Formats: sequence, structure tokens, C-alpha cells
Amino acid sequence: MAGKHKTQTAMLQAFFLKRLGVWVPLPEILALGCAQYSARVHELRKLGFRIENKTARVGNQRHSWFRLVGVMPAPATRQTMDQRPAIVDSPANCSATFTQDRGIPTDE
Repeated sequence: MAGKHKTQTAMLQAFFLKRLGVWVPLPEILALGCAQYSARVHELRKLGFRIENKTARVGNQRHSWFRLVGVMPAPATRQTMDQRPAIVDSPANCSATFTQDRGIPTDE
């Protein structure tokens, strides 16, 4: 099932990218045939897609719309933060402890 969710998420992603900034009514999203559309929207939001939604009452019914307003990089997790190399201009600009902890060679 995980592969199917990724495909549905990718399909929804392409759908929103083609309609950047446009309010899309929920029936158009449902017409894509995505199972659990709200979970797919949640996955896109976790990936950094800024998707807004709004609802309105029309008579006795509630109508929903969604729109993609932008894309931000996904937030770094603790694991990815720990895996990134330290960015250092030069060892002279760092404290000795920082330099030694990171295994950065010094001129000393």
C-alpha cells in the first residue's frame, strides 16, 4: 500500500502545482480517485507544500476548497541535522573544542 500512497501523493502534488494559487473545490480533488485525500494533503504539507483550505456553508451543505500557495523546504529532522557536516570558514575561527569534536584539522 505504501507505494500506492506515494503514487497518489505524487498525483495530488502535480495536480496542485498546475493550479498554484487557485482555490480548487473538493469534488475536483475527489475526482482524482485518491484514497484518503486528507492524508495525502497532510503528506504534502509534511514535505513543505503550503496548502490552505477553507470551508463555507451553502444551504445545508459544507463546501471545501484547497489551494497550494507555495513550497518550502521540508524541515530538517534531528537525524539529518546530525548527519550534516559542520560548516567552517577556517579552523582559526572556531573554538578548539568545536574543531577537535568535529575532527577538523588545524594548523597547530
